This record gives sequence, C-alpha cells and structure tokens, in this order.
Amino acid sequence: MGITASAFVVALALYGIACGLYLGRLAFGLKDGAERAARIVFALAFAAHSFEIAWQGAHGQHPGASVREATSFAAWLLAGAHLLMTLRWARARLAGAFVAPVVIVLEMGARLTPDAGWQTGASTLGRVHIALAMAGVAVFMAATAAAVVYLMKARTLKSKKRLAGTLARHGLPLDTIDSFQHRLILIGFPIFTMALITGAAWVAKLPGGHAAAALRPEYPLALVTWISFALLLGGRAAAGWHGRRTAWLTLVGFGSAVLVLSIYALRRVSGA
Repeated sequence: MGITASAFVVALALYGIACGLYLGRLAFGLKDGAERAARIVFALAFAAHSFEIAWQGAHGQHPGASVREATSFAAWLLAGAHLLMTLRWARARLAGAFVAPVVIVLEMGARLTPDAGWQTGASTLGRVHIALAMAGVAVFMAATAAAVVYLMKARTLKSKKRLAGTLARHGLPLDTIDSFQHRLILIGFPIFTMALITGAAWVAKLPGGHAAAALRPEYPLALVTWISFALLLGGRAAAGWHGRRTAWLTLVGFGSAVLVLSIYALRRVSGA
C-alpha cells in the first residue's frame, strides 16, 4: 500500500470514528468527553487528509486536475471549514455528526471517480454527471445521519423513559432533527435529479457498443433512490409525513444509493 493510499485509509477510519462519537452524543446524550474526543479524532482525520493532498500535490497531482482530485479537495475544504467554525461557535460542534458522513462519502467518491485516462466515454458530460451524483449522495448521507439520530433517539426515549431528562438536556430535539433532515433532502433531491438527467444523456451519447450499459443494475437502483426521496418529499408536502416514516424512507433511499456505489466500485476493481 502506497503512502497516499495509507493516508487515505487512516483519514477515512478516523472520520468514521469521529462520526460515531458525534452520533452517540446526539442520539444518547453522551457526556461532554465524547464530544471532545470526536473533535480531536476529527482533527486527526483532517491532518491525515491534509497530508494525503499535500503528498499528491508534491508529486504533480493538482487538486483541480481532475474530478477525482477536486472531489477529495472539496471534502478537505468542508472538513476544514467545520473545524474553523467549531473554534468560533461552540454550538456548531455537534454539526460534525452530519459533516463527517458527507466528508466520508466525498472521499470514497473520489476513490471511485474515474481518472482522466479511464475511458473515452468519460466525456465532460460524464464528469459532470459523476460530480453531481457524488454531491447528491453526499447530501443524502448527511440526511441519513440525521435520520439515524432521529430513530435512535426516538427509540431510546420510548424504551428508557428514565433517560428522557438527560436526552432533553443534551443533543437536539426530535423536531429539530426531523426539520434538519427534511432541509437536507430538499437540497440533495434537485442535485440528484440533475445527476440522473445528465447520466441518461451521457449513456445515450455512448457508442452503440456501449448500449448494454443502460441495462446495468446501477441504473434502476439509482431510480429507486430518486423515487424514494420523491415519495418522501411528496408525502411530506401532501400528507404531512414526518418523523419515523420519513426517517425510514431516507434510509431506504440512501441504501439503494450505497448499492449503486458498491456495484460501481466492484466494476472498477474488476475492470468491467
């Protein structure tokens, strides 16, 4: 494993640990020590991420040279912005529960994004599609984190009422989490919609020999993702859906998006 790959693995693992600590703090009202530990681990992840980008830059891989590098650089900027915000506003610290998942998805997306020499089909339209898809999934990841926090906290409040006072004093109210999740989906849905449109246009322009690509399983799964979030937004607007119903729909939508990324990753690894 090369130095860049090692830095990537370390950064990703630390971001994941920080995310788990942040979620535990929000969902279960863990002590302040968990929040401090999360900030420290997140800062260490950012340091490893910074080393990865610096090492690549020193070896001629400019952050804006390709979609892959730009995606990783965007994740780094987001992580850095979050750390700066926590230095000035204490209330922004728990936002790490939603920032960390987005950074993780962007970093993984950077690894899955084809480089400039991937194939002739990766035209400008294809790169735009990939960038939009990664951005949409990243926002959905943040919404999913909010949904997980909502479900965990709601379950705890229901099954362990003696903790209700503790949970009321720590973390965010359920209504606030539900509203935050909804706003994130409102942001991510149009981005993902544009990703589907540009993806369809990209596939349509591929040479005839690639027409079979349209039948690959990731395409209907991406449509399942879009339908899940469209149903969620429509149900909320027309029937007032909220709470657990929208949280579970968010998990379904993001689950299908993860399957799309997994299939894509396996295909990249196998060279298919």
